[in-house]
Amino acid sequence: LMPKKLRHALGEYYTPDWLAERLLNQLGYEGDPKKRLLDPACGSGTFLVLAIKRVRKLAEEKMLPPDRVLDQVLANIVGFDLNPLAVISARTNYLLALGDLLPHRRGDISIPVYIADSILTPSMDVSDKGQLSFLAARAEGDEKVRRPGYSFNTAVGRFTVPGSLVRASYIDELANLLEECVYSELAPEQFKARLLKTFPLDEAQEEDGVGIAVALYEQLLDLEKQQIDGIWARIIKNAFAPLFQGRFDYIAGNPPWVNWESLPGDYRQETKPLWIHQNLFPHGGLETILGKGKKDISMLMTFVAMDNYLVDAGKLGFVITQSVFKTGGAGQGFRRFVLGSGT
Repeated sequence: LMPKKLRHALGEYYTPDWLAERLLNQLGYEGDPKKRLLDPACGSGTFLVLAIKRVRKLAEEKMLPPDRVLDQVLANIVGFDLNPLAVISARTNYLLALGDLLPHRRGDISIPVYIADSILTPSMDVSDKGQLSFLAARAEGDEKVRRPGYSFNTAVGRFTVPGSLVRASYIDELANLLEECVYSELAPEQFKARLLKTFPLDEAQEEDGVGIAVALYEQLLDLEKQQIDGIWARIIKNAFAPLFQGRFDYIAGNPPWVNWESLPGDYRQETKPLWIHQNLFPHGGLETILGKGKKDISMLMTFVAMDNYLVDAGKLGFVITQSVFKTGGAGQGFRRFVLGSGT
């Protein structure tokens, strides 16, 4: 399904089943439905499917109730990927892997595979005063003002969501409201009225939050008028998934293999603080960051995944290039095996 050029740009190399099985064996993942497993670059879902098969086999042997097993699989076997087509494939494969567990569902289910960047999650910028904030332009003009919110980049610009609505219980509802109002082409004032009715926002106290949400709605409405895909509300819903999924007992996968020089310029710029935080440039300085030694995004994903998604004493298993054990620069930082948190 994927053109070779695009696969290369995304660093995608699909993992054969035998290799994924071997990696799960090395991790010691036996399919306990109570244990959580994440693939942060899941591609078409090879590791997720094999994990589900292990859960089903163990559940059958122990005669566990299928309805509870289904709930545990959906809560505990999770995937993220940046490629929308890969995510569609992974969701389909995940659904097929559930097999005869599906008739035991107690209502609608949601497949936990998300179009999301597991390295660059939506974040708040830190202002010069040390407060969590971000820069946004007021609708009236170009004056730059600080407003509290979480933002992330997309192909059509930066999206920002009010900080007060960045909760697991709100994001889905906000995305649905945005999508519905954009589809109905409601005026911004009408959207604002529905927003205040739907969420516990006090217009007087939450002027910034309401303003951010209305600005986001106007952005999506403008994209709709330009006929630039109507999927942006769902992109928002997916992008925040890594913030709410919690931690995992196991992380397994085949991270993207893209070297630093091949990354888009703005992505390099945005991830630079993460490389530094994770001490992947042990000698410091721009010279190390921009030159000397091959730096592969798989190094950064390994460290970020352990830092952000793994429980204490959890296990991570990645299929990774041998060069990370040989190169200078970031390779040396990688081989220290010390996370930015000091672990």
